[in-house]
Amino acid sequence: MFSKFSKKNIKIQLDIKFIEMPKKTTNQPQSFKIPKLIRLSSKFISFISPKLITFFMAKLFTTPTKHTIPKRELEMDSKSKQKLIEIRAVNKKVMLYQYGESEKKILLAHGWSGRGTQLFKIADELLKVGYSTISFDAPAHGKSPEKTTIMSEFVETIVEIEKQFGPFKAAVGHSLGGMSLLNAVKKDYL
Repeated sequence: MFSKFSKKNIKIQLDIKFIEMPKKTTNQPQSFKIPKLIRLSSKFISFISPKLITFFMAKLFTTPTKHTIPKRELEMDSKSKQKLIEIRAVNKKVMLYQYGESEKKILLAHGWSGRGTQLFKIADELLKVGYSTISFDAPAHGKSPEKTTIMSEFVETIVEIEKQFGPFKAAVGHSLGGMSLLNAVKKDYL
């Protein structure tokens, strides 16, 4: 179980200063554009069959993009102990990263299309103040096998990691990783 981490008591006292991220020099608005191939394919498939477009969209929404590890994350990737662990509840395997050596452990959970090394700045700051981190590539993300996943598999992964490597002093999640951590706590898994 997470020590000092429950529905009733979510306050965690850590002696960590806030990490100031460098500001981008240009503040250009970024808009999300759906690639033309996907738009045209979707229109064509929906014309042919409503059932088929449902399967096509489900495939799109359950398939994360696997990105290569950027240079900024290579240090954490090379210095962490990595191993593939089985998540029996979803019958999938995930890559686990153990970064640092301390009994005081923090769990890090990335978001959709992310990686276990994505929160490297937070992990580096935690190491400086005596913590170690456990992070993972969720099913179908990063170095983990498979091609599709959904949020419930993120939640089950967190539950299994807590069973095998906990207790954790705290957990940090980004986007879907944060929501998955909250769902694990809400459902009394942790």
